[in-house]
Amino acid sequence: LLITDGYSNFGGSPINFAREMREQDGIQIVALGVTNDINRRELKGLSGHDVVTKIDQFDEFHELANLLLQANKVASNQNIDFMCHRDKSTYKDTCERVMTEEQKAQCVLGEWSNCVRKEDKCYKTQTCKLNGIVITKESLECKCPPCPAGEEEVAGSSACVLCSAGTYKPDDTGVCLLCPEGTVSDSGATKCYTEFDLVDSSGQSVVGAGEGILLYKAGTVCDDYFSNLAAAALCRKMNRPYSEASFRNGLIGWALQSKMEIKMDDVRCQSDVWSECTFSEIDNCSHSEDVILTCRGETETFTSDPAVVTKKASEDLTTTLTTPPYY
Repeated sequence: LLITDGYSNFGGSPINFAREMREQDGIQIVALGVTNDINRRELKGLSGHDVVTKIDQFDEFHELANLLLQANKVASNQNIDFMCHRDKSTYKDTCERVMTEEQKAQCVLGEWSNCVRKEDKCYKTQTCKLNGIVITKESLECKCPPCPAGEEEVAGSSACVLCSAGTYKPDDTGVCLLCPEGTVSDSGATKCYTEFDLVDSSGQSVVGAGEGILLYKAGTVCDDYFSNLAAAALCRKMNRPYSEASFRNGLIGWALQSKMEIKMDDVRCQSDVWSECTFSEIDNCSHSEDVILTCRGETETFTSDPAVVTKKASEDLTTTLTTPPYY
């Protein structure tokens, strides 16, 4: 059982190592996401499952801890024959059958918990503890809290689902919104990003030609298999000068790069046209391998008539900064 927010602090992504543990060693990994701000992509990569289990409130985590304690201690120390949490519909009756009268008398009901969503309904619970260990509990249906950021309520149900790709929800109010034109998002997003950007060490977009950190969905790009063709293809896709595009790897803004996910790896290009390139969104890199891209040379500027193409030297190209800095 791996309890984490899914964000790697150093050493690169653990996804490939986790895959080896599952496939070669036969180890089953259960990744439990804690807090609202979890890295769903990394949690899915660690567990190998498409579904992410997360804990939003302390009451849920507290309950899980108590159940684990119960499994280790109650059966032996309190002479209770089996666990009391297998079937919520018979929870109370099951526990009452195996508790002694003395244990019942010592059990003290606590306060009601916060209202917590369980699939398509919500419940608050009141636990009865013996020597600090949960022995039984009462459940009462309650009005569901709003769906968290990045999720919306299913019509006609109280269940929450992730916002679909291309939409976002910044807080726990309202429904998922379409991303503004020119921006993208993954499922479950709380904000939208420019698909590709070139930024300086402070997170400001580089204007026109120049060098900067290559970003994909507000994350960095690893240099595995990256080439000058890939550099040209991406400068061209961003409508920047590309005929003399080049790249290197490294850290030019550690304070910025270290806070970002590495969101693209294994970029392979057959030409300077991005549609002829392939890439992976699962990485095995560290930030020292981040692509530092330089866009220079000439660029193609397309008019409203797609048949008319003009070329402009990089020193004549100007770009308007329309996106906020990345923090």
